[in-house]
Amino acid sequence: MREEIYSHSENTERIESSVRSEEIEIEIKQPEHADERKQKKAPLIREEIRHKPSEAKKEIPVKPEPEKAEAEVAEPEKKKSVDQGSEESEKKAEPMKPALSSDPMTQLRNWLVKPKEQEKKRDKKKEEKKEGKEEEKEKELGDYEPVSKFVQSLVKAMLRSGYYSPDHPGSKDAKSGLYKEFTEALGEKEEIGFMIQFRPGQAPEFMVTGISSEPITLKKLLGPGTSELFFPKYVDYFERKKLINLTIKKTISNHNFHKFVDIMSDPTVDKGGPSESGRLLTRMLAEHNITEISAIFEDDLITLESKLPWRVEMGIHRLAKDLKVLPLYKGISKSELMRLKAKIVQDIIRPLRRPEFLKDILLNLYLIARQVPDIDREELEEAVIDNFPMKMLIPTSEYVFQELKRLSELKLETEEQKELINFRIESIKSILKKIAVKVLMEDIEGTAGFLEQLFYHKIVSFDELPPEVQDKINIQIMADEFQKQPYVWLGKFMEANKPEDLELFIQYFQKILTPLIDRKDFQSLYMITEQISKLPEKKRQALAEKGITDLEKTIWSNQVLKLIRILLEGGPDVRKGVEEIFILLGEFG
Repeated sequence: MREEIYSHSENTERIESSVRSEEIEIEIKQPEHADERKQKKAPLIREEIRHKPSEAKKEIPVKPEPEKAEAEVAEPEKKKSVDQGSEESEKKAEPMKPALSSDPMTQLRNWLVKPKEQEKKRDKKKEEKKEGKEEEKEKELGDYEPVSKFVQSLVKAMLRSGYYSPDHPGSKDAKSGLYKEFTEALGEKEEIGFMIQFRPGQAPEFMVTGISSEPITLKKLLGPGTSELFFPKYVDYFERKKLINLTIKKTISNHNFHKFVDIMSDPTVDKGGPSESGRLLTRMLAEHNITEISAIFEDDLITLESKLPWRVEMGIHRLAKDLKVLPLYKGISKSELMRLKAKIVQDIIRPLRRPEFLKDILLNLYLIARQVPDIDREELEEAVIDNFPMKMLIPTSEYVFQELKRLSELKLETEEQKELINFRIESIKSILKKIAVKVLMEDIEGTAGFLEQLFYHKIVSFDELPPEVQDKINIQIMADEFQKQPYVWLGKFMEANKPEDLELFIQYFQKILTPLIDRKDFQSLYMITEQISKLPEKKRQALAEKGITDLEKTIWSNQVLKLIRILLEGGPDVRKGVEEIFILLGEFG
């Protein structure tokens, strides 16, 4: 059968002529040691690898038509003869049936009574589960009781303190016990926030953030009756101050907390223009070096270029405002300023939790750099990435890659569009490069695929990659080169006489089997196996002396199961190609 399909003489002549007409050098790039890379002052830029279409090999009709082969692998054969179908149905084992009782009454109970008892048990479990959820909900609301108490006391204190000067006994009474309530409300939480949200055509929504994974509405926190009393107070206060978001961090001292209440209660602030109150309150907080308060006023909002989830939008606005305030603090050292910047970034990232939200933060940092004075985009991106939670870095990067792909595939018509999109593409590549540096420095596990994508997108050079990723890329390149010039490579193999050269070829073939199988290139796989089977005995003995006693087993041992799976699942043409490979493998196959 094999002789009918393959012409031994034709293959040999073709390989020999290829060797005579085109000489190549075998060069498999060796992964560079990590310590050697670190000693270099600048990363090497590796020459771009161009992938060319594989050389046609029509003479060996093992490789099936791609479309036909894939369809047959994906979908089992539908056409079977009637005789075959009936024969197979007879061979099918009867489905296992439950054992029957010898006593008819017992069997009737098994059929009719037991199912009802089981149904009752299921209903009971459902009821218990429902009660458990209600208890859990009550417990959750019970846990928020200190928060509810503080939320009510805070707005009362700020409204009452406004009637008196900070040193007046009435102001002190209004603030009495408030700091203790604040610490009890936060418990182990990092901060508590208050936010007003306006939606077109709807009444404003007031929410409390930081005390749970999701923001809680004031109505849910206080209950319908109490919230009706306090909701108007908060909305009125926020609208008068032109306030959008107010966050109090756990680290605030007793002194700074009371000073914050005095500042935010000052009635003279409200006499300025629409944007004056925000500027005055911000300046007053900064003058007292109260770094634990983040207050976003209407005038602080920056312009966003696209519609984002409201939580992301608020995160961007808060990051912009808190960074803008940093230079206003007095007597703060450079190291303390760096610590505050890192803390600001962490406070923004922490509540978002989802990689798609974090991706939106990363990709819109350039807007902050554009609109906030003295903010450098590169430095800001580095600061955010440096403070990224490690477990979220790679999942977030996947979303960044998706955005890069989306922008790269856009069909642009005007020069203005091209300029805008090219800027965004380069910005995203810059972000991915910074993430790569972080990944390589931290030696994070499970990042090989991510780094490989960076290489193929020309974001990192080959020499910047760790050895294991270099090896993966090299294997793909080796397979590409074989597909381009199979006869040249096989000819060089047959020409090799030195045991070390033969051993090198064996390693080469062993490595490229995986990508060739993944690409369903059975033609190349057959050619490699055929040439291995023709290796002269003298060369086999030379390899045996180096410990390689069974060539076929050495090359194919890790891939046979893949071939068997393809043999079982593939269509006729695919199976035909795999069967021919097994024939060549002889006893091992």
